[in-house]
Amino acid sequence: MIYSCPVCKTKLILQPEHSGQEVQCPECENTFIPEKVPPVEVYCPESAPVSFFRIFQIVIYSVLSVLIIGIVCLVLFLSAKSMFPEYFKMQEPGMKYSELQKARQTALEEEDRKQRNAVNYERRIQLQRFAENEEERSIREKNQEAEKAFLREFDRMQKEKK
Repeated sequence: MIYSCPVCKTKLILQPEHSGQEVQCPECENTFIPEKVPPVEVYCPESAPVSFFRIFQIVIYSVLSVLIIGIVCLVLFLSAKSMFPEYFKMQEPGMKYSELQKARQTALEEEDRKQRNAVNYERRIQLQRFAENEEERSIREKNQEAEKAFLREFDRMQKEKK
């Protein structure tokens, strides 16, 4: 049993036979008499017998729970199957491995063709932009030449006036 010294509050572990006898604290050397603690009675009720009705009730609730969980899973499965049918397609029983390889190869070739078309389209766009830029550069150069010719003519006319 655990007792506290009344002077220094040090915790002391004493045997039950020391209760009611004088004890000396090892810390402060104070002597005191620990109180006698009455014995504690522990009540442990006997388990009541389980009735047949209670067992029947537990079994019924368990079966109903399993049924409800099964129905919920079935509904989720069916809704997923209707929303994503491509994941639930069954393979034809007569389809051979070579046919699967051919189908995969065809799909790969189609994807490759699409990529090549996309690359060709990008190249055409780049060439078109380059041609437009060349045309704009050519027009710009002609305009600059015309402007220079005009300025030369204007300067000549100004000199003639003087």
